[in-house]
Amino acid sequence: KRNIVRSSINIVVKENSNKAVLDIYTFFSGKGIGLVEASNPAEFMLKKLKSNNINVSKNIIIDCISMKKQESEQVVYIQGPSALTDLSLVISSLLKSKEVNLIILDSISSLLIHNTDIILIRFLHDLVQKIRNTQKKSVLIILEKDKKGSLASIPLFCDAVIEA
Repeated sequence: KRNIVRSSINIVVKENSNKAVLDIYTFFSGKGIGLVEASNPAEFMLKKLKSNNINVSKNIIIDCISMKKQESEQVVYIQGPSALTDLSLVISSLLKSKEVNLIILDSISSLLIHNTDIILIRFLHDLVQKIRNTQKKSVLIILEKDKKGSLASIPLFCDAVIEA
């Protein structure tokens, strides 16, 4: 977790992305967090975070799963996990926000289900470059089983790899 504080772009390798998100939220509780949720619906994550007594008042969740049309103060819905252009635009607006200091991507593995390897790698490379141009920090979560093969290059454009 200290690596996250020092580094701008972090990749966390874990077997359970929900546990990784909870650990990161616990460490950064009360800070402005933008959570890109490609593994679970936003409502599920909000309930999970609140049930763990985590302050979510300054957080925004980008829900890539539910595909709802309505938005709320804390949730932005996009058309689905394959709508990477829409996702990129929403993340860009979060990066401009003074309230959000940390972007969490849960998870690369979930996005891989809905996108080809090369398109996802291009998206992640673009995302990392956008984050580097700000003072924000990020945590990209990838499941242990997916860190090999075509996704093996992703840690190359991150500052720290945290095996959790």
